[in-house]
Amino acid sequence: MLLTRGEGDSVRNFRLDLRNQAALLDSPAFFLSQNDILYIPPSPKKARTSTVNGNTLLSASFWVSIASLLASLLSIALRYK
Repeated sequence: MLLTRGEGDSVRNFRLDLRNQAALLDSPAFFLSQNDILYIPPSPKKARTSTVNGNTLLSASFWVSIASLLASLLSIALRYK
């Protein structure tokens, strides 16, 4: 994970590895301070499955939306037949 800390007019970045406990405890970034920014990148699996709107062709919500759209269009078409 990446910790960005503003100190006066400068900004310091710390790379922290939670798997290395000894290095983490000795790090000056072990304790969080006010206005620290902590960035934890997504896991590779999360990054692969994410999309802009969250819908993929395999998700149930996508197919429910398509069925709802088709039912609405069919209803409108039968009304004005």
